[in-house]
Amino acid sequence: MALTDLQLKQAAPRDKDWKLADSGGLYILIRTNGSKLWRMKYRQDGHEKKLTFGRYPEVSLRDARLRRDEARVEIGQGGYPALRKREEKIAALIRAATRSNRSRTNSLPSARPRVSRWPPWSR
Repeated sequence: MALTDLQLKQAAPRDKDWKLADSGGLYILIRTNGSKLWRMKYRQDGHEKKLTFGRYPEVSLRDARLRRDEARVEIGQGGYPALRKREEKIAALIRAATRSNRSRTNSLPSARPRVSRWPPWSR
């Protein structure tokens, strides 16, 4: 049975994490703290895998279904959506780190006086 937006809004936390299933492996995980996370369960190469799409309501029901469909197409073409997502995340972290290092390098004085850490009597 397909989920509705009303069902998602009314889903309340319980003593344990629980799931509301949509279709095509898409479900929403309702955590005990009240957060609602979109996930997709699928099998690839004989192994069960899970893919996370984000939090509800930041990722709407429509967006979650679109992301599920895109992942299904990628899986059908032999791709690995979880691996691609992880690589994109790592690449973004590297870009951010190099950008911040570049700005730090530009803000440093170009010629710094060299100061010896040894006392004068030891030279």
